[in-house]
Amino acid sequence: MLWALRPEQQQTLLDLADALAGPATSERAYQQALADPLIISLALVEEGRLADYLRRRGPLLPPDERALVESWLTRPKALWEVQSTRPGFDLTVRALPDGEPLTVTGPLLSSDVERTDLLLGRVLPDGSSLQFLCPPTWIRRTQRTQLLAALETGDSYVLLTALAPGPRLRGRRRGPDRADQH
Repeated sequence: MLWALRPEQQQTLLDLADALAGPATSERAYQQALADPLIISLALVEEGRLADYLRRRGPLLPPDERALVESWLTRPKALWEVQSTRPGFDLTVRALPDGEPLTVTGPLLSSDVERTDLLLGRVLPDGSSLQFLCPPTWIRRTQRTQLLAALETGDSYVLLTALAPGPRLRGRRRGPDRADQH
């Protein structure tokens, strides 16, 4: 993630944050968009910062670590529905519309989500378990169809535009809804 924050990568982050904040936004909303973990995730995978890292620094990694990071490039971002939780340990999710259930390690996240919650994120192997690359974004159930269509395009900006106009949850129990802050 630090690679995506390097000065030469900043324009990608700024462009993505601009799309997430929406066309008519306040400076505060733009700053919140820039800090959203979704921006880093999109910059790393969809916008090629992780592939760039592997080209430049990959030869310095041990072979098993490089193979693990390379496998992350093939893992799509998905809309996940929480099937069950074991608070403090893990949660079982399935990619919508018809994915198989996966168990994701997440002591904090598993204590913060409930069955049927929707999460936007990327689940990756870490060598011994599955985890979200970045903290996932809570999504309202009413946005399900719209986001599934946006995800099908594979375009970061289409996805962010789908999120930008309507309110979305940043973490129901951890912070206010982004729309409530305008």
